[in-house]
Amino acid sequence: MSAYFCCARPDAAHGHPYLVFDGQGKLHLPLIVFAKDATSRLAPTSLKKYLSAMLLWFSWMETDPWQAQ
Repeated sequence: MSAYFCCARPDAAHGHPYLVFDGQGKLHLPLIVFAKDATSRLAPTSLKKYLSAMLLWFSWMETDPWQAQ
């Protein structure tokens, strides 16, 4: 398993400025929706910091032996 990651797509036709992928490379819809909603509430630099912290936490939750049970 690898870490969660995101790709910035500010001009994408689908309207989601960030696409978030889980450890298996699949789209993670709840974080994608969060990022879209947060773009209207947060400054771009704040949003990037929130996302980076959340991606680290989700990656840890997926790989920690105590959480993966």
